[in-house]
Amino acid sequence: MKMQIVLLRHGTTQWNREKKYLGHTDLPLINEVQQELEPVRRALEDWQWDGMYCSDLLRCRETLERIMPRSLYSESMPAVIHDARLRELDFGRWEGLTYNDLCEQPAYRRWIDDPSSICPPDGESWQHFSQRVEQFARMILPDFGRLEHLANRSPFQDQPTAAKNPTGMPLSLNRSDSVRRIMVMTHGGVIRQFITRCCPGIHFWELTIPPGRGYLLTWDAADCEVVPFPL
Repeated sequence: MKMQIVLLRHGTTQWNREKKYLGHTDLPLINEVQQELEPVRRALEDWQWDGMYCSDLLRCRETLERIMPRSLYSESMPAVIHDARLRELDFGRWEGLTYNDLCEQPAYRRWIDDPSSICPPDGESWQHFSQRVEQFARMILPDFGRLEHLANRSPFQDQPTAAKNPTGMPLSLNRSDSVRRIMVMTHGGVIRQFITRCCPGIHFWELTIPPGRGYLLTWDAADCEVVPFPL
C-alpha cells in the first residue's frame, strides 16, 4: 500500500516576523495570515484523510482551523489528535531572542554548527527532541524500523545531497484503498527532523519551510519521494 504524509508548518506569528526564536512559547498567528494560508487551503480542498495530527501549540491549532474549518469536516474525516511530541524544540532562555542577540555567545555559535552537541540554556536537548519526533514517526509509519540503521547519523555533519525528486508532481488527490493519507500540522524543526530520519539521503538544512508551507512525502515500496507542498 502506498502511503502519503503531508507535513505542514504553521502560519506566521509576530515572533516569526521579527525573526525571534520560537519554540514552546505559545503565540497566536498574526491577524493577516489568511492570505498566506490560502494556497495550502485550496490545495487541500479535495483531500480525504486516514489520520490527522497537530501540535498542541496554539499557532498550529489556529493554522489547521483556517485551512480546514470544522464546518467542512465530513463524517468520514478522522478526529484531529493534538500531540505534544509535535512541538518545536524548546529554545529555553533563547526563546524570543534573535540571531543578532545571540551571535556573540560561544555556546550559541557551537549550537548553530551542530545542535546535537549542545543544549540551549534551560532548553531541550537535541537528543530529547529527536527522540520524541522519532516516537511519533514510529507510531504513524509501520516501516520506520527498517530505517533504524540511520539512528546514529548526524543530520548536521553529513554532506548535503539533493532531495529525491524535489520538484515531482504529487499523486492523485482522491483517497483510494491503495493509498493511506495522513496530515501532520507542526513546526519547521519537526518537519526537517522527520524527513531527515525517514527519507535517507536528505540533509537537515537543505529543506526550506516557509510559514504555511511544507512537504508531501510518498512511500511506494522502499522508495520515498519528497515534494514541496503546495507546489
